[in-house]
Amino acid sequence: DNFNLYQLKKEAIENSIYGVDIDIGAVEIAKLRLWLSLVVDKGFEFQQEKLLSEVWTFEDLDIKEKIEKIGTPLKDWDVNINYGIKTGFNEAFIIDEKTRQKILNNCKTEEEKKRTEAIIKPVLRGRDIKRYYYKWAGLYLIYIPWHFPLHKDKKINGVSMKAEYKFKKIYPSLYNYLFLYKDRLSKRNKAETNIRYEWYVLQRYASDYYDEFEKEKIVWTPVDSEYKFAYLPIEAYLLNSIFMITPKYEGNKFLKYLLAVLNSKLIRQYITLGTNLSREGVYAYGSKEKIEKLPIPKIPEEKQKPLIELVDKILELTNREDYEYRPDLQEKVQQYSKQIDQLVYKLYNLTDEEIKRIERKLKNDK
Repeated sequence: DNFNLYQLKKEAIENSIYGVDIDIGAVEIAKLRLWLSLVVDKGFEFQQEKLLSEVWTFEDLDIKEKIEKIGTPLKDWDVNINYGIKTGFNEAFIIDEKTRQKILNNCKTEEEKKRTEAIIKPVLRGRDIKRYYYKWAGLYLIYIPWHFPLHKDKKINGVSMKAEYKFKKIYPSLYNYLFLYKDRLSKRNKAETNIRYEWYVLQRYASDYYDEFEKEKIVWTPVDSEYKFAYLPIEAYLLNSIFMITPKYEGNKFLKYLLAVLNSKLIRQYITLGTNLSREGVYAYGSKEKIEKLPIPKIPEEKQKPLIELVDKILELTNREDYEYRPDLQEKVQQYSKQIDQLVYKLYNLTDEEIKRIERKLKNDK
């Protein structure tokens, strides 16, 4: 029938026809004509804007349409998606354990020490994010909002000398540390520093969602073309090179299910094929704009359990201190990941032939 003829022609074009020409462009044009003839045979209808804004090839459009029909865009789940902190000058605000201890030891009283310790938070950078897990480098963020410590006073509009006076009085050790960087901190974004906010505060401090950093979360870095999503069960602050997904409501238990789907081969391929590197003004890879549109199937909690259990097994191994030095543990994680891939294929009702196409495109992926 026509469908089998289409499949036969598609397989031949994809695997059995090779071209040679002095002009390599002629070969590419010939390939395009063959694929166009295939599209005509099957009667595909597609919008021009899809081809302009994305890089899905004609033979993959059926998989794309199936994924989007079955899944619900991530932005329509009960989640918040935000990015991390922008310090404007990492050298001052990102510190190691030695510097942290020095600041705390210079506190005059135990009360000052407790206050100071409370605003020095563990922080993660983009390079610390792995697939499923994170590798903390022992670094901290000095978290100082605009107008601190009067940051909750809504009447303050613009730089506040009163706030600086209070900061110096209540946090003298921390003030003295930051004062060493005052000249360079004052040169950050001259249109704002010492105009909208004080020289000693963070440039962008997540004013509307800073409490999200204290929740469990999924994180990723948008400029990593391998699309690694990690799970953070602990309080951890993030630099603006990282985005995070947090549940809107307490009691939501689907984060690990989302993590499994996001780290699957199928979704990685979906992100890859939906990325047009020629677009300007957005990250080339996993921007918030792109990730929030990912279609994830909404299924009952009971059906999420097999994926969640596999994620728990992966996290148990990846959280071990010796994980990165143990090929045997890494092999187990690969086995669990393959099981997740198969379950995700089933979520989207992919056929064996469609799965083979995805696997073939990602045969070198690990």
